[in-house]
Amino acid sequence: MATRSLISRAYALNVDRNRVNELHSEVLSIFYSINDITPINHLTILSDIGIIHPGSNIISLVSNNGYIYLTDPNLQYVYKLSDSAPGTPTIFKSLKSGISIPLSIVYSYNAQRLFLYDLNKGVFRINPISGSMTNIASPISSSRNIQIQTYMGNVYILNTKNGNMYTVNSINGSESLAFHSNVLVGAKSFGIDGNIFVIDKSGNIKRFYANTITPFNISNTKSMLYPLTNVEGLYDNQYSNYIYVFDPAHLRIVVLKKPAAGALNTINYAFTKQYMYTGSHTNLFKKATQMYISSNGKSAYLLSGTDILKVKI
Repeated sequence: MATRSLISRAYALNVDRNRVNELHSEVLSIFYSINDITPINHLTILSDIGIIHPGSNIISLVSNNGYIYLTDPNLQYVYKLSDSAPGTPTIFKSLKSGISIPLSIVYSYNAQRLFLYDLNKGVFRINPISGSMTNIASPISSSRNIQIQTYMGNVYILNTKNGNMYTVNSINGSESLAFHSNVLVGAKSFGIDGNIFVIDKSGNIKRFYANTITPFNISNTKSMLYPLTNVEGLYDNQYSNYIYVFDPAHLRIVVLKKPAAGALNTINYAFTKQYMYTGSHTNLFKKATQMYISSNGKSAYLLSGTDILKVKI
């Protein structure tokens, strides 16, 4: 940062260091205030699964009720990790309990159930308390390029290899092709709140309304510092008032305010604030590829290789 460089020169001139530090704090506070930034430096490495279980390849994570669930298709495990006392994660589900190659996992606030997509078995509905699980739908394809989300209790399955979006009824397991779009090919992340927001393969945010690509605008961007391009992921659901956008290259999580309920076709989304990571684990933050926001909106969980990170926001 240019400010720090200038103040470092002041040190060389034997300027009172206490006063320099005070000035630096004042400058930063003004900078953060002007740019709607909340600096964050608290990052906890909850676990490194690669050390605990060599050969692991974590590809999906979700949090619920004080626990984090992780899918590992390499070792054919779904892990369960305590947020408050992480230690060694337990094996929540494995090949012995019916799964085959777990790819993507999500929690439905509407159904109060976890949903898991398995390469060979399809969609499972899981009770996160008892652990009981039911295979409710068959696989949609032989591709590993699968992401899932839920809306109104139903499961949306995105095949990022061919750009097809499917829906599965969470009660009777009936499947249907919702729509196809080339925008969905290679997508990094998506979320549903009635709209479908997608991070495309180039890292740009795209919006679908009524299954059709639809323009939208982000307002109040003067203090954003960097445009929302080349981002990695987003978090959104039907109960959240905000969309959280993950931009690890700029060490930040950007918050967008959603329009009022019932205004799904509104094209204007307002930039509200951004959380900028200022701690010492910048490499882990920058390498992260997924983000999940806790139900109370106070924590972000990041997947950085086999490192599971928690950032207070």
